[in-house]
Formats: sequence, structure tokens, C-alpha cells
Amino acid sequence: MKHILRNIPLTVGLLLMAAIFLFFFLCYPYHLHYYEQMQMFQFSQDYFLETISLPGGFADYFGRFVTQFFHISWAGALIMTLLFGGVYASGWKAIGLKCEGNVRLLGAILLLLPMRFLWVNACDENAMPALYVALILSLLATWGLRGAGSHPLRHVLTLLLYPLLYWVAGPLAMLFSLLMAAHDARRENGVGRIVYPVAWLLLAVFTPAIAHHWVNWPLENLFLGLHYFRFTYIQLPYIWEAVASILLIDIIFNYLKNRKSMIDDLNPWVVSGSMMALMVVLCWFGIKKAYRPNNEVAMKYDAMVLEERWDDILDEAKMRTPKHPACLQCINLAMAMTGQMGDLLFRCPQPGTDALLPQFTINFSRPLTAGQIYFNLGWTNTAQRFIFEAQESIPDYQKSARCYKLLAQTHIIRGDKALARKYLKKLQKTLFYDDWADEQMALLADPDPKTLAHHPLYGPMMRGEVRDDYFFSPDMLNMLGNYCTTTPHNRVATQYLLALALVQRKLETFVSCYNLSQYLEAEKRVPLYFQQALALDWLLKHNSLDGLPYTIDQRIEEGLTQFMADRKAQLPDATMQKKYIFTYWYHHFSGEEEKVPEEAISGAGR
Repeated sequence: MKHILRNIPLTVGLLLMAAIFLFFFLCYPYHLHYYEQMQMFQFSQDYFLETISLPGGFADYFGRFVTQFFHISWAGALIMTLLFGGVYASGWKAIGLKCEGNVRLLGAILLLLPMRFLWVNACDENAMPALYVALILSLLATWGLRGAGSHPLRHVLTLLLYPLLYWVAGPLAMLFSLLMAAHDARRENGVGRIVYPVAWLLLAVFTPAIAHHWVNWPLENLFLGLHYFRFTYIQLPYIWEAVASILLIDIIFNYLKNRKSMIDDLNPWVVSGSMMALMVVLCWFGIKKAYRPNNEVAMKYDAMVLEERWDDILDEAKMRTPKHPACLQCINLAMAMTGQMGDLLFRCPQPGTDALLPQFTINFSRPLTAGQIYFNLGWTNTAQRFIFEAQESIPDYQKSARCYKLLAQTHIIRGDKALARKYLKKLQKTLFYDDWADEQMALLADPDPKTLAHHPLYGPMMRGEVRDDYFFSPDMLNMLGNYCTTTPHNRVATQYLLALALVQRKLETFVSCYNLSQYLEAEKRVPLYFQQALALDWLLKHNSLDGLPYTIDQRIEEGLTQFMADRKAQLPDATMQKKYIFTYWYHHFSGEEEKVPEEAISGAGR
């Protein structure tokens, strides 16, 4: 039993780390990809000096360094595991010295409470890894200074150490001062029991105020942190709840150590079982409330678009159709990239044109997906604007390697080689994008213009480059139609044109676009939803399906006949939706009501 109790902190810590790894590896892998996309760690002196020039900069620099590995799912999960394990281990070292028996058992389990707050905080994709580094540094400093004894030299070191720790770790150094204040209040004698704790608290208060004279940031940020949350003007309460719980555990722990004999009389199995069950319940409900599965799904679709995993996107949509607009945009793009938009379009809900061609929103993540859509569509000018605005909107003012990569590509396509090199030089200072940047720089250095013209990506996009600016266009359908007329080889754009006309319920426009000679020459088989639309248009114009000039499947004609009969019978909308939700006909008549001639309804059966 003594051996088990002696190793209980290690056991509890390993269980915590296993749970953290499984959570991020199985439940939140694409949140980790998201972290990596929102920064661009560079191996350069300027980047290092710029990062450490603010309070908490060293913690932030280390946090950014490890974040670049997050695009590898298992590596990101492992790093988060080590960060949480580091906080737990340093917390135990800071408060759990020289204790045995049930007191050791209770302390090890109680220390899961701040881990619970940190875990809940980590469920938000804007919580930054720098906060774990800052906590580890503060707790390790507490451990080292508490073990230095009561020599007056320790207090001299304190005066020098706290401002340095504040600059290295940021305002979470306050935990160090609070723990040391509690320690001195217990250990010092006489007037020192009051003087030293007060000195600690004054250091915690006045250090940020003094730093305010050198750092051009609001005083509130210097007290609450610049690098713990992506939005510098927002602070989640969980970080400070974790700090408060560590201080509370330290006080309780030392109270129990003074009553060791009373605690040791308790059954260790009952104590450990009940306390562990309580912590598991608290963690479960806290994480369940903070867990964001919809955000994870949206990030997963975005990552698959970035990696051009079009078939995986369609397979994922078959298992569960998401409702998030960004997910629908990714699915529609995958349909077009695989040439299946005409057969799959209305297998997913199409609430409006934004699911096809998204409008710009003031945001730092949504325009990333939209920019990828316009880039694959061939509208490099619009893609460039979306990506640039997304990067400049990142709340903590970092740059994005993903954005730099796409901006370099759009400038290459547009012929702006000088600007492309500007972005590529930054990417050459990264760990995971430098090889790609070197390849693009070599491509730009080639004097032969045919090199770019024959490039598998840049060549076709340069031939179909859009010179007009559609960013603020009120009529995307017209603009897309003009673009397809000048670039008939762009099959993705052609599919978007036809799909946009269907989604907007503009049958005549759809038929006109479909009848373009370049499209008829390229398509021998009429896709499913195009058949449905062509049959409906013919029926509405001729009051009969006789004489259809298109190759329409017999089942399509029979389905349209039944649909029109059910509409005439005025079946309840719930029944119509259940029967026809995946048809173009239901979409066409579920929006703006269009008056259907009585002859067309009766003539559908002829």
C-alpha cells in the first residue's frame, strides 16, 4: 500500500495524459490543424526578437514552436498531452513536497481540478498553447524557490526573479507570487509573516503597471495576458479558475498535512475511489458542455479541401450531411472537382447561393474556405482578396502559412513575380513549407516562359485567369456566365454555372446555359438533376412531356408525373418533403411560389 501511495501522483498523471491524448487524437484532431493554420513560425532572428519583445513572449515563442507540428494529428495530440502532463507534474512539485499516506493521495487527485478547467478551456479553438507553458514556468519557479529555504538571499532573488518571470511567462506569473505569498504566510515568523506576503502581492500588482510604460498595450491586457487567448480583448474565465483552484489546493493540502494522523485513519481505497469519481464527473460535464463537434466537422471539411481529398469529402457527406454552411460549400466544391455536381447537387440541402459561391464575411476563418473555393474555380483575384482579408483579420495579429502559400500562388498566376517572391521568402524560413517555397522560387527563376505555361496547376489557371473584379458583383450568375463563355475549358466553372441557376430556380437561364454548344459537345450523358430540370422546364412550357429533345430516363419522367400529381392533390408539405426532398422539383417549388399552369399539371401524365 505504501508503494502504491508513493506512486499515486505518477499514476494519476499518466491517466490524465492518456485521456488528453485520446481526446485530441480521436475527438479534436482538426482543431489542432486549425491551430497550425493560424500562425507561421519562422526560424529567423527578427521573428524571435519580435515575439519575445512583449510580456509572456518566451512562453508564446515556445507555444508557437510546438504548434507548427499540429498539422500531424498524432504529433499535435502528443504535444498537448505533454503540455497537460507538464502542468500536472510541475503543480505537484510546487505543492506536494514531503507528504505521505492519504494526504499524498488526496493531493494528487485534487490536482485534477485545475486540469479540468484547463481541459474545458482547451475545447475552445482560440485558447493558445502559450498558457500551458506559462503555467509550467510559474509552477517550476515556485518549486525551485520554495526549496531554497528561508535565507534572506531568497527574498533578494525574489525581487529579481518575479519581473523576469513576468516577462517570460506573462501575467500567469501571478500564480507564482500567490503561491509564494501563501508559503511565506505559513513559514515565516514575526513581522515577516506579514511583510513578505504583502511584498509578493505588491509585485504582482505593480509589475504590469510598470511594464505599461514600455509596452504599447492596454493595461488590462498586461494584467490578463496577451498570448493566452487568440482574441486579446476576450479572456475565458477557465484560466483564472485553474489558477484559483491551484492556490486553493495548496492551502487545503498544507492544512491536511498538519492533520496527517486524522487523514491516515481513513480507508485509502474509499478516499481514492470517491475523489476520483467526483473528478471524473466534474470533467465529464465540463468537457461535454464545452465540446464543439460542429466546429470540428467544419474544420475537418476545410482541411480536406486544403488537401484536395475530394472523394473523402463526398464519402463523409454520405455518412452524415452537415448543416454548417462552410461544410456545404466544401461538399459542393468536391462535387464540381470530381465532375459529379449534376448527379449529387440536391443530395445535400441547398439553402441558397451562399452554399455555392460564398459572400465575403468579416471573419478570419470562414474566408479561408471561401478563398479555396474561388481559387479552384479559377477566380484568383477574388480568392486573393478573401485570403488576404482573412489573414489580416487574425485577432492576435499573427500571419498564416496557409494564407502566405495561397497568396504566393495567386500572384504567380497573375504574373506578379515580385510579390510572389515576397511571400515565398517568408515561407522559406518555416519548417514544413520551406521545400515547397524553394520549388516555387526555382520555378519563378526559370527564364523560359513556357515553364509556367506548361505547369499543371499554373498553366490552365493562367489561361483562364479572370481580369475583371467580381468581388462586389450583385449578379454572380451573370458574371459566372460571362466567365464560362470565355473559358469553356474550365469544367468546374461550367458546373457551378449550371448549379447556380438551379439553386436560384432560374430554369430558363439553366436551359440556355445547358444548350451552349461547348457544353453539349463535352457532355454525352445528361446528369440526374439536369434531367430533372430539363424535364420540368419542358413540361411547364409545353404542358406535356411529349417531344422532349433530351435523353431523359424513363424513371425521371415517371417521377415528375407523380410529383405533379401529388402537388395537384395538395399533399401535406411533410409528406412531399419525405418523398421528394432529394429532387430538384421539390427545391424548385419549395422556395418562391411559381404559378404552374393547370394544363401542365394535367399534361404531365400524357
